[in-house]
Amino acid sequence: MKRILSLAFIIMAIFSASAAEFDFDQKELNAEFSELNALENLIIEQNLTAEEVLEVRPELMENIKHTSAEASVTQTNGDMPLLGPFWWGCCLGIVGLLIVYIVTDNDKGQVKNALWGCLIGTVLFGSVYAFNPFGWF
Repeated sequence: MKRILSLAFIIMAIFSASAAEFDFDQKELNAEFSELNALENLIIEQNLTAEEVLEVRPELMENIKHTSAEASVTQTNGDMPLLGPFWWGCCLGIVGLLIVYIVTDNDKGQVKNALWGCLIGTVLFGSVYAFNPFGWF
């Protein structure tokens, strides 16, 4: 009974949020993004880097925090977050291999590392399960 009441309370709390909290003014939103749109158009039209934009139109970069051109643009280049692809494959097996395949856009080197991790993890966990001297499993 407590679970049902708790679930009902959670559902009521979720749906009690008013729609007014999620309203926004489209004109105000467009005004906020106008500088960013101008900067984006300049970069696309003239194929500029952040340093070149600072030289050509520094007023567009006033409200943007930046330390250098390289630091302002961060890309992961398909790298796996938190752990390397080997550990994703080793710890999660086939699921980890699939995650690496999807996240890295089929980067053959990283998928190969995840496959090796999957194989080694399977052998290790399988041998622990097969040669279980203490009856833990």
